[in-house]
Amino acid sequence: MMGNWKLGSIPSSGKFPRAGKMELVWEPANWSGPPKGRDDLINPQIIDELGVNEKILFDRGFALIKWGETGDFSIAYSRLKRFPIYVTVDTFLHAYHVQFDSILAEIEEDYLFDDLLNLTNRMLEHSSTDVLKVGDPALMNLAYFSVGRKLLDPDFNPPEEVANLVEEELGLIKRGKIGMSPIFGYREDYSQYRPRGHYTRSEKLKRYFRAMMWYGRMAFLLRKGLVDEERSRELTVRASLIAADLSSDRKDSDIWSRIYTVTSFFVGLADDYTPYDYLEALKSLFDGTLTLEQLNSLREDGPIGKLREELMKRGKPRIYGGTGVCEVRPPITEEMLEKCLARSAGMRFMGRRFVPDSYAFQRLVAPSVGLYTGRDKPFTLVITQIGPARGFPRGLDWLAVMGSDRALEIVKEEGDASYDGYEERLKELREEFSSVDWSRNLYWSWLDTLRLLIEERGEGYPPYMRSKAWLDRQLQTALASWAELRHDTILYAKQSYTPKLTAAPPPAELGAVEPLPHVYGRLESLVNQTIEGLEEMGYLSQEARIRLEILAQALKTAREISMKELSGEPLNASDLYFIGNFADVMDSIMMGLDERAKSTVLVADVHTDLNSGEVLEEAVGKLDLIVVAFPTPNGTALMVGPILSYYEFRHPMTDRLTDEKWSEMLDNPPKQFPWQERLYHGRPALP
Repeated sequence: MMGNWKLGSIPSSGKFPRAGKMELVWEPANWSGPPKGRDDLINPQIIDELGVNEKILFDRGFALIKWGETGDFSIAYSRLKRFPIYVTVDTFLHAYHVQFDSILAEIEEDYLFDDLLNLTNRMLEHSSTDVLKVGDPALMNLAYFSVGRKLLDPDFNPPEEVANLVEEELGLIKRGKIGMSPIFGYREDYSQYRPRGHYTRSEKLKRYFRAMMWYGRMAFLLRKGLVDEERSRELTVRASLIAADLSSDRKDSDIWSRIYTVTSFFVGLADDYTPYDYLEALKSLFDGTLTLEQLNSLREDGPIGKLREELMKRGKPRIYGGTGVCEVRPPITEEMLEKCLARSAGMRFMGRRFVPDSYAFQRLVAPSVGLYTGRDKPFTLVITQIGPARGFPRGLDWLAVMGSDRALEIVKEEGDASYDGYEERLKELREEFSSVDWSRNLYWSWLDTLRLLIEERGEGYPPYMRSKAWLDRQLQTALASWAELRHDTILYAKQSYTPKLTAAPPPAELGAVEPLPHVYGRLESLVNQTIEGLEEMGYLSQEARIRLEILAQALKTAREISMKELSGEPLNASDLYFIGNFADVMDSIMMGLDERAKSTVLVADVHTDLNSGEVLEEAVGKLDLIVVAFPTPNGTALMVGPILSYYEFRHPMTDRLTDEKWSEMLDNPPKQFPWQERLYHGRPALP
C-alpha cells in the first residue's frame, strides 16, 4: 500500500502564528516486506540483463553493481534510459559539489588572485619602510612577503638584501620535503605546497594556491618550544609589525578582510591567531596607542608576557597543523597534544580554517589516543619508535562522531578502535557535537546534510532502506560526498597532523622520589583547590589551568611512587621514566613562563625593627644538591638531586632588597648559620 500526500496546516510556534499557511504532509505508507523472489517483481528480466545477484537482492532489498563506464551523471542517466530510473541522492550531492567547487575557483581566479597580489605588494612597501626604523625584524618580514610575491609572480625580483633567503625558501618549496625554514627557524612540511584540488586547472590557480598556503601555514610563533625564546620574541615583534602595518591603511585592511570574509563563508574562520587578534591585544596592552618603540619593547619580559597573556584569552589552536614538526615522547596522553598546540600558537597572515572533521581526527589519533591493544594490523596502525600507534584516522571516525552507530560498529569490526582511549575520545566528541550550530558556513552546512543522510530509517520508509546494508550504502555515499568537500576546500581547511612519536631516552636503571606520599597528596589537594577557586571567580586562564593540571598529575604520580618505595615494591619502567626525565615534566609545568618567573633567586623582608633601623630578610639563592644512599629492593644506591638554598639576615631598612639586588649579592652572599653550615660538605665538581 502506498502513502498519500495531503494538505495540512503548519503548527504555529513562537510569537507570531502562521495561521492559514499550508504545506504538504506525508502520511507513511504501510509497506509490505521485501520481495521474496522473481514472482514478486514486475520486471524480473532486469536481474538477467544486469547480472544482479538474486540472493543479495532478495535478502537486502537492494544490490550494488560494479560498473565504471563513466564519471558523468548525465551520461549515466542517459545510458540507463531503457530501465526505470532511480534518481539517487548521490546525484544531488555531487551536483552541489560541482557548483561549490566551480564558484569558488571562479572567485579565486577572477578576484582573489588580484586581491592577494595587491595586498602582498602593499605589505612589501610597508616592510621596506619598517626596515629603516626597526631593522632585522622588518627585514625578515620583507623576506616573508617577497616569498609570497615570488609565488604569485615568478618574474618578481626580491630586494637584494633578502634575495638569498627568498631563494632558499623557494628551493625548499620546490623540493617539497620537510625542511628548516630559513625565514622562520623551524621545520616546515613543504610537501603541502604542491597544488591539489581544483588548483591544478590553471597556472594562475597554481600560483594562488602556493601563495595562500605560504600565508596560511607559516606561523609567527608566540612562545618557545618549537623555537628558542629569542626567536619567539623576534617572531612576535614581526607579527606585531604586520598587524600594525595592516591596520595603518584602510585599503590594506579592506583587501585582507575581503579575502578572509569570502573564504570564511565557504569554509570557516581561522584556527589560528589573525593579524587582528594581535592588533586588539596590542591596543589593549598599550592603551590604544601603537608605536614602533612599543612594538620593539616586546623583546622585554614584561610587555611580551602581557601580550602572550592577552592573546591566550582568545584561545589557542584546536588543530595541530604540522608547524615545527612537533615531536611527542612517552607518556602518550592528550596533554602531549595540548603541548604541541600551545607551542604552535601564533599569527598566520591568512590562517587555515577550523573545520570540525579535522578537529575530530586530531583527537582520534596519537597522542590523544594511546597505543594499539589488538593483535592484527588495522588500517590506522603505524609502527613508531614507541610502539604501534593510531597514526591515521578514518572517514568513518567522523561519521561516528556525527552519530552513526553503524560507522562505529565497522571501525570496531576492522580493529581500528582497538587503541587505549579511542572510545572515550569518541564519546567526548559526540557529546561536543551534539548541539552545535551546523549553519555557520557552507562547509558546516554540507556536513549537516551528510549527518542527516546517515541517520537510520524507520517506519514510513521502504523496507530496503531500513536494513544494515542500506546504512552501509548511506555511509559510502556520505563519505564520497565528504571527499568532494575536502577536495574543494583543500587550500583552506586546516589539515590535522599526527605528531611525530619519538622513542624515549633509555629509562634510568635507578632513581627515586623522596618518599613523602602524604606531603604530595596534600599538595595535590591544594593545587586542585586553587583550580576550583580561581575558576569559580573567573580568574583562571587557559594557560594557567594547563600548567596546574600537569602539576596535579605529577604530584599524583610522585605520591604513588612514594608509596611503592615505602612498601619496598620495585619501581616499573614507567616510574623510572618519570624520574629520569623529570626535566621534561618541569618544562611542562613551567610552560609559557619567562626565565625570571622560573628562577629560585628571590628575597623578601618580613619584619622591621625601628630600633635598629633594620629589616629581617628571608631569601632563596641558587640551587644546591643532595646526595642520598637510597635503599632499593636490589640494594642501597647513591642518588643525587637539587635542593633549595636558604638565607636569613638583617639588612638596613633604607635598602630593602629587590630580587635584582639580591641576585647581585650572591657573588658574595651573607654567612649562613652554623646549623646550616654543618649540612654542607664540599662543593661538587659539575660541568
